[in-house]
Amino acid sequence: MIGRRMIPTAACALAAVAAAPSPQLAAQTCPSVAAADTTEWRRVPAGNFTLRLPGSYRGTRMQRMDAAVRSWSAPRGRRVRSEYGSATHVGSGTPIGDPKLVCDRGVRDAWRMVVYEERGVFGIGYFGLDPSEEGRALVLTAESPRREDLPELLAIVRSLHWAGRPPFQQR
Repeated sequence: MIGRRMIPTAACALAAVAAAPSPQLAAQTCPSVAAADTTEWRRVPAGNFTLRLPGSYRGTRMQRMDAAVRSWSAPRGRRVRSEYGSATHVGSGTPIGDPKLVCDRGVRDAWRMVVYEERGVFGIGYFGLDPSEEGRALVLTAESPRREDLPELLAIVRSLHWAGRPPFQQR
């Protein structure tokens, strides 16, 4: 995964850190990072899951191939993209599979979250198996060219709900 590097998760809280933390520190820190307040955000249905998005995000059209692909964008280059489909195919070309970037994960790796920077874009990524459909999964990426948007991006990813149950609870 050339060009990708781990973002200090303290950056999510906008704290200054002199050296990049180890992956273990990222795994311990990411779940507890203070994220944006989502109470005023709207819930957006997206097939088998829903998200909370700030009012400035608008759905954008994307060409769909094999998987259900959706995208939302907002001013300042912020965007959220989802890809739902076969667990063996979704997420190719995303940083989701890089084990060095994982900052949080579920039981038996049913879901995982990564924090990354790639070519000047900061992001939070999520890969999760659909709890109601065997062999199906979702990849969700929330990205911005601005590091200071990471708390909002983390809150968007954490707002994801599968068919009535949040993905971050233990199975």
